[in-house]
Order: sequence, then C-alpha cells, then structure tokens
Amino acid sequence: DNLKLSAPLILSLFVSGSSEYIDGLIVKAKFNDMFFALFRYGAKELPILLIMANTFSAAMITPIAANLQNGLKEMKDRSAKLMHIFFPVSLALMLFSPVIYRYVFGENFVYSSIIFNVYLLLAIPRVLFPQTILTGMQQTRYLLVSSLLEIVINVSLSVYLAGKIGLPGIAAGTFIAYTFDKLFLMT
Repeated sequence: DNLKLSAPLILSLFVSGSSEYIDGLIVKAKFNDMFFALFRYGAKELPILLIMANTFSAAMITPIAANLQNGLKEMKDRSAKLMHIFFPVSLALMLFSPVIYRYVFGENFVYSSIIFNVYLLLAIPRVLFPQTILTGMQQTRYLLVSSLLEIVINVSLSVYLAGKIGLPGIAAGTFIAYTFDKLFLMT
C-alpha cells in the first residue's frame, strides 16, 4: 500500500526535476556554446524560495491528512505569508537584475538577466500547493500524470518559443509548463 502511494510521488519528482536538464539540452541543440553560458547564468530561481516552498509543502501534508478543513486553512494562511515575502523580492530583483548582472557577472552577461527575470516568475506557481493537498488526501496518481504532461508541454513550448524569441523562450516554456502543472493539479 505504501509503494502504491509513494511510487507516483517518486516518479513525478524524477520527471519534473528533469526540466532543468531538458532546458539545457534544448539550448545545446538550438544554439552555440556562448548562448549556453548565457542561458545557464540566467536560468536561476530564488534558491531560498525553492527550499522554503518544498519544506512548507512537506510540512503541510500531515495537517492536511489529519484534518482537511483545518489543514487547508492553515496552508492558506501560511502560504499567504510566503507570497507577501517572495513576490516583492522577486519584483525588486526583476527591476534591478540588469544592474546586478552587469555588476556581478560583467557586461557580457546582462542578456542573462532577461532569462533570470522569466525564471523569477516561477515564484507565482511555487507558492501554490495543490500537490500537497493531493498527497495529504492520498491521491498521488494525479501527480505523475501532471508531471508527464508538464514535461511534454515544457519540451514542445520551449523548442517552439526558442525558435520565435530565442533563449527567453526556453525559460518561458518552462514557466508555462510549470504553471500548467499547478493548474492541472488544482483542477
């Protein structure tokens, strides 16, 4: 019974965790090495948000499993606090990223700040936690389906948008795919 519940979780983490590598493969296939370096310098999320969101998600599974209504209320209140912290930080970084990139990495990597700004948009779906609710309700099979759809959308949109708008298109494909994942799980 535990394997039946955890197998979709393990597989979905493996599949959705591979998007960073897939994005790199798309850059290598469509662009030269100089563009790969520009992409890698920009393809960064806020690491503290990623850590806090994952930790928060894991911590909220037990309260949701114990009492769905109380757990949902607690999750809503606590996730709102995350939003109030990380949305303004992300916005400030978006505004100042060209200056930060020029100062930290040099003039040659200012273009990477555009990619970084698109990745900062991932703060929006990161603070949504439908996967936590589904895991608490032991409905993990949806997580695997959603992860598989996310990867297909990520690859197809990233390739398409890379042809239309260049490197930021790959980042946009990732953002759209990750947002779709959250919306699919909410539905």
